[in-house]
Amino acid sequence: MADARDAVKVALERLFDTVRAGDAAQLAPLLLVNDPQDQMRHLRRPCDYSLPHDRRHVDALQQRIGEWLQADLIVYGEFLTSAESEGEWQAWEVSFRTGPDGPRRYFGFLLVEGAYRLGDIDQA
Repeated sequence: MADARDAVKVALERLFDTVRAGDAAQLAPLLLVNDPQDQMRHLRRPCDYSLPHDRRHVDALQQRIGEWLQADLIVYGEFLTSAESEGEWQAWEVSFRTGPDGPRRYFGFLLVEGAYRLGDIDQA
């Protein structure tokens, strides 16, 4: 589990760096398609920024994560794994603190096409 833990943390830090750089097209392959209507691609393929639905998803996450990254302090919490129908989820809890508190989120990753890619963000 330590290998997955480290690999997912590297993937999450890369995702944060890409969001900070403001390059949504480079962010797209780090994210999984999130479209339950498209069962062939939903949580099974990386986003393709040239496709309108994927572009909207990537742009929305770019904005939301970018806002969280404005925090004064980013703290990694617990690392969780969970076997579900999509596969083995690997998730880091992250707190974005401005002052004494701030939002906490679980960033859930699945191993797809040889890389950990973000598939879900849940409120902690």
